Amino acid sequence: MNRYWAHSILFCILIMNGVQAQYPIFWGGPGHKDSEFDGGLNGWTTTGLASSIPDSAINAVWTYSKTSDARPFIFGGGTPSANVPIHSFSNANGAAVFNSAYLDTRGVFSNLGTDKGPAPALSKMYFPDNKFGIQSGVLTSPKIDCSSQSTVAVWFFQLYYKFYGKTSIEVTHDGGVNWQEFLINIESPAANNHVNNRLLVDITSAAAGYSEVQFRFKWSNAFYFWIIDDVYLVNMPDHDLAITHPYYSPSSYAIPISQTCQDSLIFKAALSNLGTKTQRDVVFACYVENNMGLTFFADSIIIPEFKAFTKDSIVYLTSTFKINNLPHEQGLYKIIWKTYSLASSDAILDDNIVSANFEITAAEESVYAKEQKANGSLRFPGNYLIGAQYITPDCIDKRDDFEIKSVLVQLASTRNSGSPGRLEGYQVVVYILKVKDTVNADFSNFALDIDLGDSNGSVEFIGVGDYTCNEETNFEDIYVPVKDINEKKIYLEPNTRYFILVDHLLEIPGTFSIEHAADLSSLNAFETIPFNTPVYLKDKGLWLANIPGNPQPVCRLKVSPGYYINTKNVNTLSPNTLTIKSNPVIQSRLELNIQLEETSDVQLLIADIHGKIISKQYYKSIDEQIAIFDLSNYTSGMYVAKLITKHGTRDLTFSYLK
Repeated sequence: MNRYWAHSILFCILIMNGVQAQYPIFWGGPGHKDSEFDGGLNGWTTTGLASSIPDSAINAVWTYSKTSDARPFIFGGGTPSANVPIHSFSNANGAAVFNSAYLDTRGVFSNLGTDKGPAPALSKMYFPDNKFGIQSGVLTSPKIDCSSQSTVAVWFFQLYYKFYGKTSIEVTHDGGVNWQEFLINIESPAANNHVNNRLLVDITSAAAGYSEVQFRFKWSNAFYFWIIDDVYLVNMPDHDLAITHPYYSPSSYAIPISQTCQDSLIFKAALSNLGTKTQRDVVFACYVENNMGLTFFADSIIIPEFKAFTKDSIVYLTSTFKINNLPHEQGLYKIIWKTYSLASSDAILDDNIVSANFEITAAEESVYAKEQKANGSLRFPGNYLIGAQYITPDCIDKRDDFEIKSVLVQLASTRNSGSPGRLEGYQVVVYILKVKDTVNADFSNFALDIDLGDSNGSVEFIGVGDYTCNEETNFEDIYVPVKDINEKKIYLEPNTRYFILVDHLLEIPGTFSIEHAADLSSLNAFETIPFNTPVYLKDKGLWLANIPGNPQPVCRLKVSPGYYINTKNVNTLSPNTLTIKSNPVIQSRLELNIQLEETSDVQLLIADIHGKIISKQYYKSIDEQIAIFDLSNYTSGMYVAKLITKHGTRDLTFSYLK
């Protein structure tokens, strides 16, 4: 049996036999009033530590929510609803909340940054300079005896909506003289997004063996809110593997089929053993599948020994996978990372598997994209440009004339009152920039402080487009056609980095806030790519190499044609240029023989009788070639093989009997 599938079968058995994680609880638990915030904060105390108005710091406190949500918080423009309760077991009897947005605005959108809230986070002194986050408050537990505990962890439910908030747990065992901080929610969620989940935070180093332990939930910075419920102190599990961070290797979420001649997926992740015991025979497995569950790649390694409390150990497979080897290349695909032990059952299964999608686009939908779908919006102060970076492979040929047809963007408008605004009359200006070849691959010599239009900078202006919004609604697709400076077509060059930027003008006070639609929860997918989301602050003449939270603006690049060779020669090639070994094809192996009179780049397409392309191969500078296709995944019927060269084309019809 293939070792991967043997491991997978065992993993499925472990899942079916597993139960929800249950840790030994030594403080709190079901029915415990302090643990559940039953009817109030009870034995907990709350202290305001900071506000943008120093005299208001005392008001930056946690409160009890009878409905276990963030009401009466009111905000507009696609920001989070406060009516969603925390997903805790005891949410019917209330929860604790730090309502940063309400403390700043008193629930009135127009109060933002005006110092009218009980404990402002955005003072009018700081708001124009974008100095967010002068607000802090803590919720402190009663004293708890941990003297007989060898491991201690805080196990709790949270509902956390983030803008510029920072969350942590602090622990003291000396009456509050010293507090040890444990940061949480570092990588997730992204700005303007949320998590409604359960966390286990190991505080052993600060709590185990001490008789008078207190811990506190600490909010810092600004917006939106943090709700806590069902807080238990437990012992750490013996067996708890986790994929703490996968490495997402596609250069973009969506890649045109014509630009996949080089892309290879590598499989790497940060793996942790959060349990108290060394794990044996730990499997790290990865695979690629389509949206129907059909697997195209599967491989794994076994780690003989993985020591307890090991965090973020980088593991990887030596094998890679070329995207253009996908038999059904166009469509939605998924990369899956998973880990488990062959020797023991894991206490928490939720963090043993992580997946992320990528998409191959073609024909009329041949686009580069950094995101699958917008789930929010963002903007910067002043006049700024924001967009995406796309990289072309070095295996494309200039003679194929891949043209940048248009740029797709999405916008969202909000009135200053917080209600939905309108986009009508807003001019969308798009710039196409090429990163100069003199810029290092890691952008280490990129000129951050040279103006966009300065020829001494690190980018070259190659095209522009504009569009004035008419009746578009929030998050509707807006196509902006682009041309070069001479009003001619823009063609992609091989092995080139492009910045696609949208110009957002300075907002006029008292009107609408126009924001750029974005995916705000992208798993930090492209965090290793410098300038993945390039930003240029026009007022300051300054480039930003990255954005906190790594949001992905909707800024897609449409490319034409959707396939490799755009032959300008309509000649029909002779029958000898493409022949088939046997017709009909009986045993799922299609063998085609290419014989050309002159050397040419070649694309070979396989399509069904309706013209839908189901597979393709590309060959560079050949005059003869044996091409093999596996038809086992297709139904019996008539198919067409199409040979495309710079000299002409040939179609060959054949039948397949499964």
